[in-house]
Amino acid sequence: MKKNVNVTETGLKSLVWQNLPFEKAVMELIDNGIAAAKKGKKASVCVSIDEISDTKVRVVVADWGKGMSENELVNALQLGSNHGKNASQLNEHGMGLKNALSVLSLGVNNWVIATKTATEQEYRTVRSPLALKVDIKNEKTIMEWAQLAKGQQVLLLGAPSTIVAIEANRSFATTITNISGRVDHNATITDIRVNMMDNIGLHYRGFLTPAAVTNQPKAEIFLLHTRLDNKSRKSADYSITPEHVAFQSYIVDQEFSVELVSGRFVKCHLTIGALSRTKASRLVAGAKRSKLFYLGSTKTQGVDIRLGDRVIKVHEFERIWKSVPHPAYNYLVGEVHIIDPKAGDFTTTNNKGDINLKDDNWERLFEAVRDIYVPKQSRARNLSEVACERYIELVKTVSVAKMLPPVTKRFVPFAGSEVSLLLSTANGEVQFFNFQASGNPMVHIANTRQQWDGLVLEGLQPTVAKVYAKNVNSVHKDLVRQLCNKMTAAKDPLTGECRKYNIELHDISELLN
Repeated sequence: MKKNVNVTETGLKSLVWQNLPFEKAVMELIDNGIAAAKKGKKASVCVSIDEISDTKVRVVVADWGKGMSENELVNALQLGSNHGKNASQLNEHGMGLKNALSVLSLGVNNWVIATKTATEQEYRTVRSPLALKVDIKNEKTIMEWAQLAKGQQVLLLGAPSTIVAIEANRSFATTITNISGRVDHNATITDIRVNMMDNIGLHYRGFLTPAAVTNQPKAEIFLLHTRLDNKSRKSADYSITPEHVAFQSYIVDQEFSVELVSGRFVKCHLTIGALSRTKASRLVAGAKRSKLFYLGSTKTQGVDIRLGDRVIKVHEFERIWKSVPHPAYNYLVGEVHIIDPKAGDFTTTNNKGDINLKDDNWERLFEAVRDIYVPKQSRARNLSEVACERYIELVKTVSVAKMLPPVTKRFVPFAGSEVSLLLSTANGEVQFFNFQASGNPMVHIANTRQQWDGLVLEGLQPTVAKVYAKNVNSVHKDLVRQLCNKMTAAKDPLTGECRKYNIELHDISELLN
């Protein structure tokens, strides 16, 4: 049966290049699955990521919700589908399905949508490519689902109401394995699955956490996982657990209200505190450390923004406090929870990849957060600066022939960071120093190694690097000695020589006492 829609395969391709990461494209389908839950019932969603060739994976997302009638299926394929009274934060734009189809398939790979309502025996399906007239067929069995090895939990759910299966390039799937977004071509399918669990556990923690009254979550999300051994094919369903902010202690734990542009008030809850490295070490399924969240770094500091039960933004800092994240607060974490928003209260971009900065309600929210808490960075920053100044004074008391003026906050382009102090002589000898009044000493050592290599690539060959950090102990110093003995620095572009690192680690109290 042919049905008219207002989007074509060409239109689908136009949505491809919208900078939507792999995991967020998959989560567009999960959003739809949760939004389709039957009234008063727990949502059940299953995700599968399987290799189908050396270059491609197949993503399958199934749910046990209401399913779609023929008219609803056609509506879902329209650009900006209208969900009417059923609209929520999960499907407010009506673009989720199209975003997932376009970004995952790149507009050229195969996909299928299969759905049925509670009273129907056969699925109505639409398969790629998309045209102005889509061909809706009836199928009893959806092979993309039937071929999956399922564990007992998923089998007990019976046949899904809606199945979306999309082929994606494997290189795209690997982009979720690195926080900087770089592709790790060596990532295994297990790496991809674990990182998908990581993302789901964090972004859907509100749905996955049991309610206080019923002790039941609003949703259950499974990740199908298959493995091969010498005897048989085994399968298991991982019931994804919620990943909560790994707090060590709280600075703020407070409810507040925000007055929207409309004049209505919305309740919110702000929690801010220090990161627990122990809790963060077992966030994923209670066993693994997250590779993407709560790492105790500048990139992951800040607060998560949770809109209802869905986390839509992580480690937000700069837009809330109007300042650049500072290493003194690498372990600052938190959550802004907008408790019970209505559709349209706090809008997001069309792909839910970011907040909509044109929506004044966000600035009202951030202003309310600033009224409650502002990170005071001055103390940690000043201690580092004081240590640097004292070291410069010490250098002045020592007669060093042909010493050039000291350079502070010297940027190293190849490392992408600044060294606190660089000293050099007229004959080309170079020493550099980092003074850090907070954070993990070994993190600073890793950064110093990158800076050493960066200086070498500039044509400068350091003779020594000294790191002054807080809470340095004998174990840290022994690790640094092992590093210097076993590892060599970058190759000198002029001589081709690879020298060993010569890095010293000291406690910053040596300079501050």
